Amino acid sequence: MDKSNRVSSAHRGEASEHLVASRLLEDGFTVSWPSAHAAYDLIVESPLSQKLYRVQVKRAFFGVHHRDSPKVWMVDIRQGGQPYPADAFDVLAVVFNFPDGSGDEIIYIPWFGQYRGQKTVDQDMLLEFARFPCASSN
Repeated sequence: MDKSNRVSSAHRGEASEHLVASRLLEDGFTVSWPSAHAAYDLIVESPLSQKLYRVQVKRAFFGVHHRDSPKVWMVDIRQGGQPYPADAFDVLAVVFNFPDGSGDEIIYIPWFGQYRGQKTVDQDMLLEFARFPCASSN
């Protein structure tokens, strides 16, 4: 099998970060990248409150959680195999690249350290967190 056309997970991660940044910029947010290694990928400023949010971007994948189970959407919420601390970032942005080529979707989850390790992305998560948490005026 020729693996020369396969994209590395690092490249997919970078592409996901740029996709999130692009979508947020289109919605009027200011987006920056940290200049040094950090537990978050983007710094996002709300156009409404001017509050800054530390955003960690993860790409969901469609795979098998257990050997005998059907394929489900999953996201690996770890850094170097270790769980993130509860205060590592403010928002988790999960990018879905649909295998049928129908496009991409991003959900934004306020982060309180509630999800650790590999997490199955369930319907409740999809319905509850569709837009960036600071997109509406509070």
